[in-house]
Amino acid sequence: MVETPPNLVVRLYFAAMLGIFAFAPTYIAFWTLVEVLKAPLSTPIDAVFILAVCIPLSYFLLLLAYRSITWKGRSSDGGLLPPLAMLLFAAFFGLVGIAGFVFTLWHREYLKSLLAIAYLAAAIPTARSYWRRLVGT
Repeated sequence: MVETPPNLVVRLYFAAMLGIFAFAPTYIAFWTLVEVLKAPLSTPIDAVFILAVCIPLSYFLLLLAYRSITWKGRSSDGGLLPPLAMLLFAAFFGLVGIAGFVFTLWHREYLKSLLAIAYLAAAIPTARSYWRRLVGT
């Protein structure tokens, strides 16, 4: 199957966004692990919780980025994840955009608020698409 350029661009855009999102928990997990390995006997319980959250989150986001690049999804319907999971992810993506928009306006960083609007611009059609798949209309 030959892909049209817009479809390829959208796939690569989503993969890049997922890769950027995966950077933060991976960075946090890596440096927490470095600190744990420096002094394993004096490891605070917070480090264990940080690793327990950041490692699976990094894996999840990197898996989505990989599936978005290769377009090898689930064997049953070819999607990246089940429709409900993608809907929740898109809703979370939109909430991050709303929070970022409010935060940047609060700090009077108007140029950065455009990035938050871009988050919303990506989240709304994605959520609509997966809502239609979930509901079946």
